[in-house]
This record gives sequence, C-alpha cells and structure tokens, in this order.
Amino acid sequence: MSENRYTSCDVAGSGKLNKDVSFKIIELSAEKVRIKTDAPIEIKSRVSIDMALDAGLVQIKIKANGNVLKKIDGGYEVLLTDISDEDRNGINELMKSTCGTF
Repeated sequence: MSENRYTSCDVAGSGKLNKDVSFKIIELSAEKVRIKTDAPIEIKSRVSIDMALDAGLVQIKIKANGNVLKKIDGGYEVLLTDISDEDRNGINELMKSTCGTF
C-alpha cells in the first residue's frame, strides 16, 4: 500500500495522547502522524490517540492507537494502528479535498 503524505494544507489538527498529553499535528497521513508536543514520550511505546481535524466546513474526530516510531524536531512520529477503515478513509478524503497528494 502506498502512503499518501500531506505536508501543507488548510487542515488544522490537534489532539491528546493517552488522554492527557496535548499535541498539534505537523504532518498527517492515514498511516502516520507527526506531532509536536513538549511532553516526553518514550520511543517504541504504545499510545492511544484522540485527534480532531478541522478543515473549515468539515471536522472529523479520529480515535486510534499508535506506536511511537521516533523523535523528530519538536515532537514525534507515530504509526497509526488499531484505526478503523472508516477513520482511515475519512483522513484520506479530508486531506485529498483540501490538500491534494504529494
């Protein structure tokens, strides 16, 4: 499966890891999310993710679990796991309609 990446668009996003660590979305696909947070998170740890995506007229909420892959500048890259097909499709459709693919 190829990974669609969307690095700049009119979608704002934020959420919580493990119900208490706030983050902002830097980059998003239906497979991975890069987040910015000041909180320390252990690499290779498993996290629960609650995200809210806002594209003006369309807002969606996503619930998933993820695996923290690596630390990036000011945040972390998280592989989305245990995410419904409906939520994956919702991310792809929202991003396609507002960003286009790269």
